[in-house]
Amino acid sequence: MIRNLCFICLIAVVHSVLGESTQSYKDAVTPLANECIPQVGASDDDFQAVLNRNRLETRPAKCLLACVFEKMGAFSADGRLLNGDNIMPIIDRLYGFKEYQSVLRAQLVRNCVDQVNGKDTDQCELIAQTLHCIIEQQ
Repeated sequence: MIRNLCFICLIAVVHSVLGESTQSYKDAVTPLANECIPQVGASDDDFQAVLNRNRLETRPAKCLLACVFEKMGAFSADGRLLNGDNIMPIIDRLYGFKEYQSVLRAQLVRNCVDQVNGKDTDQCELIAQTLHCIIEQQ
């Protein structure tokens, strides 16, 4: 009985955390994505894929997310994603993580950025590969 109650509490906490993260992400991304849509020729489906953090299948969707990240200052002068502690303020703004979550997420993000950086010079592909890495490792 107590075990079931603990499990239910854990599910409620996880659901609450994901809900906060999703709303924080949408609040941060929506205005920037709206600015980027005409620049990259993204469709409503592309916008929804970015907004819902789905796997990005089309070039316009990938470029839409790259544009958002560029507007947030996530790329260095040489076109690579910022890494280490430099990317974390952007990730915190996007996901609104609480302190205890940040440690776990920070390591995941750092690992993915390090893994993907330098493999592709195209920012649209770079951001899509990074997102794919993060989704796969969650």
